[in-house]
Amino acid sequence: MSGESRAGADPVPRPARWLGMAGLIPFVLPGLGVWITAGQLSGFLHTVLIAYALAIASFMAGAQWGFGAAAALDDRARLRVLGTSVVPCLVAWAGVFAPFPWPYPFLLAAFALVLRFDLALVRDGLAPAWYPLLRLPLTAAVAVALLSGLIHGLVAGA
Repeated sequence: MSGESRAGADPVPRPARWLGMAGLIPFVLPGLGVWITAGQLSGFLHTVLIAYALAIASFMAGAQWGFGAAAALDDRARLRVLGTSVVPCLVAWAGVFAPFPWPYPFLLAAFALVLRFDLALVRDGLAPAWYPLLRLPLTAAVAVALLSGLIHGLVAGA
C-alpha cells in the first residue's frame, strides 16, 4: 500500500519508480550496445547516450527548480535553490563540446551534482522523504552506463 512506511521513509510512489526505471532504458541499451557494435553504429550509440544524458541531467535540474519554485522560501533561500538547480545542466551542456570521449566525465559530474542537490532538498524538507530511495539507485545505474561509454571510448581509442 502506498501509505505504508519502509525503513522510516515513505515508499516511492509506484508511478515514480516505474517511470524512473523505464527512463534507464535509453542509458542501459547504448551503454551496453557500444561494446557489441562497431564503427558508425558504435559511434551513433555514444551520441545517443551522451544526448540522452544531457537531456535527463537538464530534466533533473528542472525538477530541482520546481521544488524550489513551489517552496515557501525567502528570496535568498529561493535564489540558492534555483541557482544551484542550473549548475548540473550547465556542467552537462559544457561537456558535450569537449572532444570525445570527454563529455562523459562532465556528464558524470553533472549527475553527481544533481544527486548532491537532490539530497540537500530532501534534508531541507523541500523534496519528499522518499526521493533518495528513487534517486540513489537511478543515479547509480546512470553512472554505470556513462562509465561504460567512457571506458569504451578510451579503450577504442576514439
